[in-house]
Amino acid sequence: MGNMYHIERKHIKIVVILSSIVLLFAVGTFLLVSPYSPFTGLQNDLKSIEPSLESSYLDLDGNPVFLSSMKGKSLIVNSWASWMPFSKDELVLLNELKVKYGDSIQILAINRMEDRELVKSYLDIYSIEKNITFLIDPTDNFYRAIGGYAMPETVFYTSDGTLSTHKRGVLTAEELETYTKNILE
Repeated sequence: MGNMYHIERKHIKIVVILSSIVLLFAVGTFLLVSPYSPFTGLQNDLKSIEPSLESSYLDLDGNPVFLSSMKGKSLIVNSWASWMPFSKDELVLLNELKVKYGDSIQILAINRMEDRELVKSYLDIYSIEKNITFLIDPTDNFYRAIGGYAMPETVFYTSDGTLSTHKRGVLTAEELETYTKNILE
């Protein structure tokens, strides 16, 4: 009987140790990736996203474009890359949206650190219309400024510059329409 108690006690110790390891792993994961973690910097994203209006990006001809030039317009900014399969479909949707809403909305598609010629080739190969403004961010400033961690990521700003929505991941046509209406109200 004493031997059986010793074995059960040993199992309890193992269960406690394994449970502690699982708990430590869960806490560590939270601290590394959660937007609520004080260590990721993403908690600020839940309040407001404000990339510097003085940040400069390059258009497809290599000319600098400043976010400050978009002030006073309802704005959609999509962060994309040619290596992300969902970017192609989103760029098509954004072009269609621009045709539908015209000058009432400004749409920027900011590419993440890819070569200008690669971006141009990508748009040509997939016959992506250029109704929206395509920009290149050689230093990935925009993506970092919005606390990016998913791809693609799209932010919606009202005409007064207030962040309305930050969509992480793929946008559906319905979401795009809903979020756009929200910034035009």
